[in-house]
Parts: sequence; structure tokens; C-alpha cells
Amino acid sequence: MNYRFPLKTWLVDILKQRQSNRNSSNSKMPFVIMSSAAKLVKSKPGASVTEIKQQVGEILSNPDSKPEYRGCIITNHVDPKINYNVGKTIVGYDFDGKPIECQTESGRKISPVIIESLDIKADGTAMTRKMAMVNIRCFSLHQLEIVEQFFLQMGMHVLIEFGDNSHINEIQNEKIIATKSDYGKFIKDFLKYQIPTGTEFAEYLEDCRKSKGSYDRFAGILYDYNYKINDDGTFSVMASYIQGNEINYQMPLTINTGFGILNIPKKNNLSLFKEIMYNIANDMPGMDLNALLQLDEKQYEKEFFNFNKTTNSTEDNVVSSTPYVSLRFIMGVMLNNFLTKGGSNPDFKLKFPNSGDNKIFKIGGGNYDEIIPIKIHKFITAQDDAVLFPNKIFPKYFVDEKGILNVDTSKTIDASINDKSIVVTESVEFLHPSGNQTINLKEPFVIGNALNIFVDYNRVITAWYQSYNRIDFLTQILELINDRGFGIFKLGYGNIYENSLATIIDFKLFSEINKTPVQKDAARADYRFNPLSINSIVRSFDFTFNMDSNTAAIAIQNANAFVSKYRFEGKSTSIDYRDRIYGLSSYANHATIDGLYSINQIQYEKLLPPTGEFSVYDSPVEGANPYTADADLTISEKDNLINYKLNPNDKDSIRTLAITNTNFLYTKLLNDDTQFNKDTQVLTNISISFKLDGLSGFNIGETFEIDGVPEMRNKIGEFRIGNIQHTLDNQNGWITTIEADWVYKYNS
Repeated sequence: MNYRFPLKTWLVDILKQRQSNRNSSNSKMPFVIMSSAAKLVKSKPGASVTEIKQQVGEILSNPDSKPEYRGCIITNHVDPKINYNVGKTIVGYDFDGKPIECQTESGRKISPVIIESLDIKADGTAMTRKMAMVNIRCFSLHQLEIVEQFFLQMGMHVLIEFGDNSHINEIQNEKIIATKSDYGKFIKDFLKYQIPTGTEFAEYLEDCRKSKGSYDRFAGILYDYNYKINDDGTFSVMASYIQGNEINYQMPLTINTGFGILNIPKKNNLSLFKEIMYNIANDMPGMDLNALLQLDEKQYEKEFFNFNKTTNSTEDNVVSSTPYVSLRFIMGVMLNNFLTKGGSNPDFKLKFPNSGDNKIFKIGGGNYDEIIPIKIHKFITAQDDAVLFPNKIFPKYFVDEKGILNVDTSKTIDASINDKSIVVTESVEFLHPSGNQTINLKEPFVIGNALNIFVDYNRVITAWYQSYNRIDFLTQILELINDRGFGIFKLGYGNIYENSLATIIDFKLFSEINKTPVQKDAARADYRFNPLSINSIVRSFDFTFNMDSNTAAIAIQNANAFVSKYRFEGKSTSIDYRDRIYGLSSYANHATIDGLYSINQIQYEKLLPPTGEFSVYDSPVEGANPYTADADLTISEKDNLINYKLNPNDKDSIRTLAITNTNFLYTKLLNDDTQFNKDTQVLTNISISFKLDGLSGFNIGETFEIDGVPEMRNKIGEFRIGNIQHTLDNQNGWITTIEADWVYKYNS
């Protein structure tokens, strides 16, 4: 830190007073008030998506709407009037002073929710971020479900006020504690508290002075949480919240490479393939040139695209001159070459499915060609020149006479590169040890072969220089591709099934393949663990919700990118701006088993148009161009097309392979409601672990249900085993620990 100041005068005075009366601390009572402005709404039984959307919009936009509860307040003290209440179980109070009750639990005679401890500290780069860790005790699962709705949803805003009663009169007289009875004022105050301006921060310091240092506050959003079930059946929740903007620095950077035209001496006697090998050895230190030159030219020459011999003239400027290399060559040759000196030690080589004896997929009923199956949209299109998806059934993109970008999917063109196409037109059968399974996807999704993806050679070089080891290089290449896959696939390094050879797989595709067991018969059965029972076989249980900086940054980036499309580019999509804000501000898809879900009013206020009027961003009238805000800008649509000459000797082989107008791709082609596949299974950042007396037979990927979590988790999802740990010692004997992640259940 580059600044230093003496202590404030009023603070020094208080310190001196405490020094002169050291026994004054004996009578102090600390307080913690934790407030969420979320609104709790009860959905109608069997309500449709449209009805829920209308309900969310009404609650958010109408100040006079009547949710079940408006806000929630919990503290570290319990009102004796409601402690051990014999009626419905109480969680806390809402902003209208109404007790928040568990709808289907009564007569338990248990305490309301209590805050047991609070720990606030500064961390992050140059201490630019404050973090609050709160321990909350829930006395029943129903209480936990309500607490989750108000305080434990991703991105939920929470105000924490704390202090002691040493100067409670000053705190009350100066009205320092944030008002809860005026809901609208609380929302406005919170927005000031979270990231205050200089003036607002001065007001905060003045509140601290008026309270004589006996009051402080923290306004932030949920970072992560976990809970465990105690021996007495209560739930201990540990939640972390962050305040500050350091998380924005976790967002991905745009890398601009300094590499351009290939720079090697002229070798007129070399074939283009040999010339490329010299380029690779020259551009990527550590590559074994001799091993590269020994590669079979006929086998690998089609793994390169848009490389021109150094003696060739410059291509016409209407087509891209960016050189590309296939993922097959990157993974199979580049990744293995420098470590194994051309492949002398097969134990160190990364192997593809179906390579050698590694037969995992049967194609077309009897073919075992090398393949990395991925789930793709049949018309998947590159968003920039970093990654290309060659396709024999590619749609035709064009700019019409009015300058408007369009696509014709009724007549496809051949946009394959060197006869390579990402779309696999034959059936693909997964050869699983417990039974074979044909991979079937619903239109418009199909199986693709990731090995036929082409990556910008200059970006490959950049990844090489930025990598410390080959797993770094592999990760950078896969992330480059994943970032341009529209979220449909996620390539990574892992096992296709337990104990199989590690390779590159599409985790999203295999989460769908494994959404039901390959062998659904008497050999398998559903099971539900019960850690709450007195006779439970579960020794201990822990639940974790974790949102690391990257995950949080992506969520912020997605929301901000959406809003900026309207505010700064003036663009619209087929999804109404109002509906998108409603969706970003509600947790209707995380309702309790009783149909209660929360709405984040603060998030809604943050996303509102500057004028508060939606009309500024309403969708264009029918018949207008939905992808440009101004007709005068339509001429620039041609700049959104990146063209390539697929055959250097054929001037008629120019094709549009990339569209930089991603708004167009999402709304016109890839995100049409009629083309959405809703039968997906999504891995989340929720995990559990529990211990059992030693037991063998568990396998990674097996699923189960469990008590001790909000019941909706079992209804719309399931827990999938991700790791099994066995420990043995003389004191505890054999203990088996199961670690599992929560996934949305298929077609739930």
C-alpha cells in the first residue's frame, strides 16, 4: 500500500477512554443483523414457464405486488416470544415484520435460525476485497431450505450489520442501522453501501463516528458456502460473501499475438509439407526437427490449411491468409514430439480413442477410425478466425442487397477443409465394459469429431510459449476451442470410464451418455442415503457450494455482455430485454419442494435501463432488421464475414467459414427456441462428501440420492460419485469416503 495516515482523532479518543476503563468490555453484547432483500414467491402448482415469467415480472416491476415474504432478517439473538414456538417453524422476520414460517413444518419447538459467528477480513490483490464468513445454525432441513432461498443463491446480495451495545443509544438516535420497513429505501441504500462513491464512503465513516466505533456494516454477494449435519441433527452453515471489484480482474484476457507471416529461409526444393515442418521446429523451441521430417507426408499433409509456400504470391485480400493446423496434429504430434523425441517412448504419448488397441468407439457399425466425439450443433459456425469448424453440410451466409446479414439453412454447401468435416454422418457406438450404447442426440445436435477442428497456427505458437509444461499447453488449446463452442461441448483431459486410458473427452457429451446407466437391469438399483437417521450408516456428512473467482467472473461477464449489447451497441435479440432481466433476477429454477423461490430485487435494479423504461431496448417492430440498430450501419455487415479459399488452385472455392457477429449466430441460428435441446444434464458447483465404514464396490460415475439436502436437489437432480477414498488405521479401522457432485437430472 502506498498510503499512510495517522488514526482519526475520534478513534484515538475512544481508544484512550477504553484504556482508562478497561472493565467496560465486560458488559458489552455483540450483535449481528443479516438482511437479504430477496422476495420469496410461491409458484402455482403446475405453473407453466410463461406463467412463472409473468409472475416474476409482476413481483419485480410492481412495488405494490404481494410476494409471500419481502426480504429476510436473521440475527445472533432470538426473540423469547418465538423461541421454541409450537406453531409453524420460524426462520426469521421479513421487512414487513412478519415471521417467515416453514410452510409444512410445525410443532417442532425449535429455535429460529441463529447467526453463531462472523469473521470479516480484507484479502485479494493489495487488499482490494473484503470477505465476510458467517456461521449460521439451522435447526431443521426446512429452515435450511428457506435460508438457502434468501442468503445462499449464487449472486445473492446480503447486508451484514454488526457491532455491540456499548453505544446503542447513539446508534438508535442517529438511525444508523439500515431501515428495513421502507423496502425501496433499503434497495437504494444497499447499492450505495456495496461499492460506495467517495461521498458515500465518507457518509459510512461518519456513521462509524456517530456510533463511537460500535457499528459497522458489510454489503456483498455470495461467494461460496457449505454445511454439515451435526450430531444433534442441526445444520451448521458456513457462508462466504465478498465486497469489492477485484473479481473483475479474474476475467479472461484477449491475447494478441505478435506472430505473423511464417519466417524461414526459402527452400524451393522442399514440398509444402516439409517446409511447414521446418516452420514448426523454428517457431516452437523443443520440437525435434528430425522426428518431424520423418513423418509420413501422405498421412499428415491434410492436417494443415492455408499455409502457402514462401515463394508463392500474396493471396487476394478478400480471403483470410491465417494458417491453421488440425487438433489431430496438435494432440498427436506436437504434444508428443518434444517429450518423447518423436515418439520413442509410447508410455508418455497422449493417445486418442481408437488409436492402437484403445478401441472405445465403433463408427458406422464396423469402423474404428480415430475420433474424439463431441456434441455440436449441425451448423456450428466459427465466431472468429481463431478456430474453424469445417463442415460438409454448412449453411450459406450472405449479405443481401439491403446490406442485411442472412443465412440459408435449406441449401447447404460443402465447407470441408482438405476433405475433413467435423460432422460425423455415420452412427457412433460407445463400447462400455458393462454394455455397448449407440450415441443418439436430438436435432439439431449431432456427433462431431473434434480431431477435425482447425486452430490458428499463430495462437498455437502463443500457447506454446506461454506454457510451462505440456498439460498447460493442452489446457490452453482446449480452452481456446471451448470458448468458441457456444457452450455446447466442453473438451478436457480425463477418463471416459473408470480405469480407462486417459484421453481428450467431451465432458458434456458423456454426462448425457451416462445420464442413465448403460446397463439398466437387476444389476443396478436406486439408493438413498440417510445421514439424519439415528441408525444411519453415514458417519459424517458435508455439503459444499463453491463459486471460485473464474466462475464468478464468467457469471458477471455474461450478464454485463448481455446488458452492453443494448446499452452501448443498441442491439436486440429475439429474447425480450425485459424477459432477460426477469430471468437474471429470479431463482425460479431453484425452488423448494413447497414451490417457494426467491427473486433478487437488487439485481433487478442494477440491470434496469438508465431511464427505468424498457421501451429504450424493446425488440424492433416486426419486419425490421433485428441485428442492427441503425440502417446506416448495415453496410458494415460484410465486415462480419471471414472468407477462405478452400482450394488454393480454385478461385470458386471461396467460402464464408466464420461470422464475427456472434449476436446473429446466437439468435438466428444456434439459440432458436425450436432448436434448443432441453434434455441435458449439467454438472454444478455443488458437492458433498460423507464417510462410511469401509466398503468396496463403488465406482466413479454412479449416482444416488441423499437426505439432509433440500429435497428439490433430489427431485430435479442427483449426486454423482466423483471420487472414492479409502483410509485404514488402527484407531478408526477402515473408512470409505465418498465425494460426489450434484448434477441436474436428465429430463427432470
